[in-house]
Amino acid sequence: MLTQRMEKLITGIPKAEAHLHLESSTMPKTVIWTSQKNNIQLPFKTEDEMLKYLKSKTTSLTEFLICDRLVNSCLIYEEDYARAVYDLAEEGYNQNIIYREIFLDYPLNQVRGVSLETYMNGCEKGRKKAQEDFGVEIVFIPCVDRTVSSESSLQFVKDLLKYRDIIDGLGMDCDEKNYPATNHKEAFELAKENSLFLTAHCGEDLGYESVIEALDSLKLDRLDHGIRAVESKELMRRLADEKIMLTTCPYANIDMTIYKDLSKHPLRELMANNVVCSINSDDPPYATDLINTLRECITAMNLTEKEVVSLLRNCFEYSIKGQRYLEKFDKWIKENCEE
Repeated sequence: MLTQRMEKLITGIPKAEAHLHLESSTMPKTVIWTSQKNNIQLPFKTEDEMLKYLKSKTTSLTEFLICDRLVNSCLIYEEDYARAVYDLAEEGYNQNIIYREIFLDYPLNQVRGVSLETYMNGCEKGRKKAQEDFGVEIVFIPCVDRTVSSESSLQFVKDLLKYRDIIDGLGMDCDEKNYPATNHKEAFELAKENSLFLTAHCGEDLGYESVIEALDSLKLDRLDHGIRAVESKELMRRLADEKIMLTTCPYANIDMTIYKDLSKHPLRELMANNVVCSINSDDPPYATDLINTLRECITAMNLTEKEVVSLLRNCFEYSIKGQRYLEKFDKWIKENCEE
């Protein structure tokens, strides 16, 4: 139940987010600014029109990816990527999100002729300015596109290693169907050799077998989505025993019509089986922001205060660098929640 006390909790508590894509989370004001600056024609002209357009056009992963590429076409130069990161950090600051891990889907930009140097330098400039102005710490996780060849993903990781001082992990996303994770085993092995944190999108469009295949072939530290693990008691036991967190995005799953409504989402069952989970927004312009995601989940799933605190704390504890904020988090809980 969303009481005044619960509202105070989700708005006031220091928060982390571990599942957010730069490209699909580019703020509407950033899209309008870059489209005008770069003379890119879009089927909308205002921020409100953009949000309505995205809502009407994304009822499946395929449609989402088409819109994602459309919006992404506005980002071309270093200053564009710097602005995208900065505006996303500001959006987090306004929700009291103090730590964010952001997926970088560079392959969407590479096919448009944007160099990795332009992309990474722009993202880094945005991150530094955001840290200075808002105090929001941002960690970058570039993602392999599942649909490319194993040779392409391996070369991608080799190229990324030139920016080892900017990146802290390697992820994998895009279409699950017909593109097994094992195709990119060598790329992930190279990333592991270079001490990168490993995570991957799986168990969203496909069932629990996709989760097992990704875990076993890529030796992952974490799972993004992974919600179809609920289909296997044995897999849930394994995830619980190995403390592998699922960065769930319930509202985004409903938006993509994976589940009919939030009351049908498996988050509660996963938690009941001791699977470590966190709540994230995934792509705010398409779904909604983190605070609204929390509101909706609390109402639809009847989450208790203890459960909400656990979900939020997990995002720090099982992140790449967020553990440094646990003392601040626990202090806020002690001062505001303990009676």
